[in-house]
Amino acid sequence: MKCKIKNSKLAKESIALQGLTQSKMSDITGISESFLSQVLNGKRTCTGPTAMKIAVALNSDVKTQFDAFV
Repeated sequence: MKCKIKNSKLAKESIALQGLTQSKMSDITGISESFLSQVLNGKRTCTGPTAMKIAVALNSDVKTQFDAFV
């Protein structure tokens, strides 16, 4: 399953509200900073497990942050 970020701006605001940076999010999730940036900007899709890591780091739900498709 592939997942695409629903609202890039909202995800970035969530990161900022938590006092995080994309670099820190990368450290927390174990996802490379460049790939994380591309996912958050809607330029790349990610797998379900990766979407889950990002959503957890955002203190959010996967269904809130991502659209899933086959």
